[in-house]
Amino acid sequence: MSRYKINVGDNGPFIFDHVITNIGDSYNNNSGIFVAPCDGVYVFYFIMCNDDSAATINAGIVKDGEMLAVGTSDGLGAYNRFDDGSALVTTRLKEGDHIYVKRRSGGARVYGGVYTNFSGFLLAADV
Repeated sequence: MSRYKINVGDNGPFIFDHVITNIGDSYNNNSGIFVAPCDGVYVFYFIMCNDDSAATINAGIVKDGEMLAVGTSDGLGAYNRFDDGSALVTTRLKEGDHIYVKRRSGGARVYGGVYTNFSGFLLAADV
């Protein structure tokens, strides 16, 4: 995410607009959605950092509308204002399946920049 203090909204995917590596261009930095280029086993990871003025936020990795894993960042308390939450998932995808990060509940504000990011890779293609 290229900006700090981002409102990720209620229902749509997080938009990771600053892309470092996108081999095969399967991630769309305008929609926030990764589209599987081939059948196989994939690994996805995301981490978020609550912006220090926001309520607890729960967000997770979604596969075609199904929440696969959830991370929680609470940001509550004097020593926990920049709490992070993360999730890692290994899943089988078919060509054309969609993966993205979405807010599940709670607050809707995170720190962007290097504090909130999303990554994934093909572990093994089906042959």
